[in-house]
Amino acid sequence: MADSASPASQVPLTRADHFGITFEYPAAWNFTDLGVYGAGGTMDTVASAAHALGFLGTGSATQTCSIGTQTAPAKCTTAWTLPEGSIEIRIGRPSWYPDNGVTYIWNQRTAISGPEIPGAQALTIDSLPARFARSNSDVVPYSSETVPGATAVLWWGLPLPLPSQEAFSIVAAMSGSDTTRLEAQAEAMVESIRFDREPTVLPTDAPGLEATRQAALENFFALQAKYSDDEHNHAYDCFPRAVGVSNQAMIIQTLNMNPMTQPLPVTCTTVSFDANPMQGWTIVLRQTWLAGADYAAGEAEATCTTLADGSPQDCSFGVFPYPHVGPSKYLG
Repeated sequence: MADSASPASQVPLTRADHFGITFEYPAAWNFTDLGVYGAGGTMDTVASAAHALGFLGTGSATQTCSIGTQTAPAKCTTAWTLPEGSIEIRIGRPSWYPDNGVTYIWNQRTAISGPEIPGAQALTIDSLPARFARSNSDVVPYSSETVPGATAVLWWGLPLPLPSQEAFSIVAAMSGSDTTRLEAQAEAMVESIRFDREPTVLPTDAPGLEATRQAALENFFALQAKYSDDEHNHAYDCFPRAVGVSNQAMIIQTLNMNPMTQPLPVTCTTVSFDANPMQGWTIVLRQTWLAGADYAAGEAEATCTTLADGSPQDCSFGVFPYPHVGPSKYLG
C-alpha cells in the first residue's frame, strides 16, 4: 500500500464494492461496471474467454464480444481511449486457457501447480498469491494486445479464494510522461482489493500449522471415503491417514478408471500433504503393484488440492494402466 507521502495518497478516494471485491480509487476517476459477463456478453459468448468486468480511470474504454462457434472461440476486444496524461484500468477475467494471443494466465491452478510466469513479480493481495508485470510500451504484458497511445502498461493476475476457479486479470494503461504518479495510484487501487468472502488463512506458527494440517488430512480422507463409499467403490480406503506411511491392500477399484475384473495386490502410500499458496493443501497419493502372470508392474498417482479444512477440490491423475480393467457400471 502506498505510504502517506506517496502521490497515490494525496487525492480523495472512493470505495467501490463490485465483482465480489471492494477496492478504493481516486474520486475523480470514472467507473463503469459492465456486469458479470461484460456489456453485450452472455455466459455462452464470453464465459471461457478473457473479458472485462469493468473500467475505471480518467481515459475511457469499451468492450465488444463475438459469439463463439465450433471453429472460432468467443473473443472479447477492448477499445481504449487514452488522452495525454490519462490512465484507464480494466478489471477482467482471464481466459480459462492461454489463447487469443495470451501467453500466460494466473489463477488458482497455476498458483498451485505452475507454470510460473517468467519475469513477473510475486505479490500477496488479501492473503492470496498475485503476480505483477510492467511494460514500458503499449503492449499488455504476456499478450499480443496493444493499447494505442499508452506509454506504459501494468498487469496483475489475482486468483479468487478457493473454492472458486475464477481469477482477475487487471490491466492499467497510462499515457504521457507523468507515469510515476499514475502508476502509484494504480498500485494503491490493486493493493486495496479485499474479497467479499475473505480467504481462510492457515496458521503461520509451526504448532498451529501442524495441528491444522493433521485435522485437514483426516477430514480429507473422511470426505473422500464418504464420496467413494457412496458410489460403493471404496477407492481411497487403502491409503493411510498419516503422511509417509504405506499399507498393503487388495483392491478392485482403480483411482480414476473403471473397476477391475480381478483383485490386485497393491501398496498404497500417502506421500505428502503440504500447504499450498492458495491457503489450502495439496496431497499426493500413490499406488504401486508388482508384475503378475499376465500384467506388468505399474504405478498410479493422484494429486488433489483441498480447502484449508481439507475439503477436496480438484484431483489430477497420473496412471500406468491398471490390469484387468472392466466395463463402466454406468454403461450397459
